[in-house]
Amino acid sequence: MPFWTKFLSFVSSEPAKPPHSPENERVHKLLVEAASCYGNDEFEKAEAAFVQALQEAPSDSDVALVNYGLDYLHYHWVQSENYEKAISHFSDFVLRFPGNATVLRGRAAAYWYSGRLHEAAEDYNASLLPLPIDPGDLLGRGQVLVEMGRANEGMDDLNRCLQLLNEVPNARSNIWATLEAYARNGLGSAWSALGEFPKSLEQYELSIALRPRNAWVFFNRAQTVRKMNRLENALSDFKKALSLDEPKLPAYKRRIAEHEIEKLEGLP
Repeated sequence: MPFWTKFLSFVSSEPAKPPHSPENERVHKLLVEAASCYGNDEFEKAEAAFVQALQEAPSDSDVALVNYGLDYLHYHWVQSENYEKAISHFSDFVLRFPGNATVLRGRAAAYWYSGRLHEAAEDYNASLLPLPIDPGDLLGRGQVLVEMGRANEGMDDLNRCLQLLNEVPNARSNIWATLEAYARNGLGSAWSALGEFPKSLEQYELSIALRPRNAWVFFNRAQTVRKMNRLENALSDFKKALSLDEPKLPAYKRRIAEHEIEKLEGLP
């Protein structure tokens, strides 16, 4: 089962019944229909139904209902690489649901995965305003900052994310283990940017131990070992990054990996 299908398995269950009001009941009905389409693998119908539900939802709709739809669309559009559609719709939702952090992180992810790092960082900044200790948003912003060349700032966010995760009992047994794996991957890239290659490789190994099919960690490690002139290792990691999908690389990173493989294979 693909990573995103496993991650979104919650959509196969119905959204929680909201506080009674005609508006909430209408939105709830649409979301139930959308979840049913999703459960039947009718992803296009599910997408359309989720969008309709959110477009019809008043700005003061039950937050749990709104976030239910937003979470689906976030991961669906990122996984299907419909970044421009995600940015367009989430920009509308930002106006419809002002101050909703779920909207902002959804658009941030779409910006990030399309390579628009500055816009992604701005949205993560805004999503962290109501809750500066959200580990998922710290994780996203930290990785974006590292990619922007702001390694020390990114490392601060990633270490804070790990600190928060370590406060969760049995954190390695649930979704927090995935967040830890991603945070350590980001720390590996940060240490690499600072020229601390042994520390970088150590973080990558910790990340791989937690989530061995994450394409991003092999992509980042490939870039690091290439800096270290370990070209055969870099070639192997770039190829592995293109073969994995939990999660897969976004299109712009795949293009970089393909270009690097072509260069490395062309060396004498």
